[in-house]
Order: sequence, then C-alpha cells, then structure tokens
Amino acid sequence: QVDDRGTYLEVMRPGPGSALDDVSTEHRERNRRLAATYPTIAAVPLVARDEAYGSLVLYCQAPHAYGADQVALSLAFAQQAALAIENARLRAEAEQRLHEIERRQRVAEALRDLLEVVNSNHDLDEILAEVLAQSSRLLGNDAGAVCLRNDDSPDILRARAALGLSRDTLAMKVRMGSPT
Repeated sequence: QVDDRGTYLEVMRPGPGSALDDVSTEHRERNRRLAATYPTIAAVPLVARDEAYGSLVLYCQAPHAYGADQVALSLAFAQQAALAIENARLRAEAEQRLHEIERRQRVAEALRDLLEVVNSNHDLDEILAEVLAQSSRLLGNDAGAVCLRNDDSPDILRARAALGLSRDTLAMKVRMGSPT
C-alpha cells in the first residue's frame, strides 16, 4: 500500500493497514470520493521544538503531483506554520500569566486596604462592610453576608453585616450545620 520514495512515502492504495483494521463503510466511501477528486494527497506534520501540533494536508487534482521537491517545500511551509502555532500558544500563555499577576496584584492591594481598615479605629461593622466590599470587587460576587457566632448560643450564627441583600431575603439567624 505504501512505496518508500527515500525522502517520503507514497500511498499506492488508501485503506486499512491490514485486514484486522476496522474501517467503516462510510470511511471507505469518503476515501473513494476524495481519491476520485484528488488523486494526490500530501500530509506533512506540523512540528516545532519537538511538539507535534497536527498535520497540514494538501489535496491536488493532478495525479502524481508530488515529488521530493514538493515534499521538501511542504515540510518547510509546515514548519513555519508550526512555529506560528507555537508562538501563538506561547503568547496566550504569557497573556494568561500576565492576567494572573494582575489578579494577584489586585488581591494584594485589597488585602493591604483591608489591613489598613482593620488596624484603624473603625468599629467592627465598618470592618465587616469593608470585608464584604472587597470580596465583591475581588471575587465578583453580587451579594454577601458575614455571620458571626453568638456568645449566648454558640451553635447559632447571626448576620452581622450584609451587602446586596435585603433584610427579608437574609436569614438573620442560622443554626450551625444547617443549609443557608
């Protein structure tokens, strides 16, 4: 089925590599249609820095349109395409790292601001309001509540501060372990 041409392999008859290969009738029919329209099909690997990204498949209507020169040119083209893919991947990774650095910087700034509030003379309600405001900015939540344990009933949590919740939607008292 394949002839070794030295620098490339030429497929003489497409199909399964052996009788044991399971190839569907639909797959064989698609191969026949492609071969009727494109008697020459070349597939070259997209490889850059030992990373395979896929293949470049070229279809020619002329029979035997490919030789060693065309294969070499196709490989050069495929290598350039693979380098472009690699560069795009590296650029995307760099952008992702930059976004992560920016996110961490926002978190650090928010924690610094929160520490300022905690170390100031603000009362607990102002501190809790700042905690909720910072969580909304950093985490993107639309509402939040701080529930604290009550000294009189240690298994009861009482809502002490809330952001974006009305009193009628907020559970003012919740037993620990129960769903909120």
